[in-house]
Amino acid sequence: MNKKDAGISRYIDSIVLATDLTKGIDFEVASFVVMDDYYDVFSLGGFLGTSSNKILLTTKSNLLHRVKESIKNEDQLLIAETPFPKHNNQAFFKIHGRIDIDLATELGLGVVKMNGEYMLYFPFSKGNPSDAILEMLLLKVYFQLLHPLELDEKLKLTLEKNEDLIITYLKIDGRKHVNRLKEIFSQHN
Repeated sequence: MNKKDAGISRYIDSIVLATDLTKGIDFEVASFVVMDDYYDVFSLGGFLGTSSNKILLTTKSNLLHRVKESIKNEDQLLIAETPFPKHNNQAFFKIHGRIDIDLATELGLGVVKMNGEYMLYFPFSKGNPSDAILEMLLLKVYFQLLHPLELDEKLKLTLEKNEDLIITYLKIDGRKHVNRLKEIFSQHN
């Protein structure tokens, strides 16, 4: 398969089946959402005006404690890890290159840290085979935003037909991310 038609597989190093893994023992969730006093929701970095990567990539363990230390003096109502549903189809995606934790969180993906490595996962799966469609869509959006010089033609067509639906799937600032996708796609015309 050449690079042009390899789809998202060219960005994925490996997939780890998480069925038998235990949160807090085998891995930690490394993606967090924060709700402020006005009920606006942010990624951790978006809330603090920095990058979650700067805060978390240097943290050896107990990520949640580090996050709470980072925001203890801020006006926030809630801080939570992205959900981790336990089911037979849960997978972690180890990707080539560094993960943008805030982008992943805003799109609706989660990030875990396992054995010192950060990996993506889909936090809203119920174990249904149809969940894979949304999981792949979010991964495609994530990789397109990270790699704007490469064009995902199928994602472009999907966005043209289903823009409003895609916005509803993106968890934080959906319109901002869709506008960025449209900007990327317009540069490939």
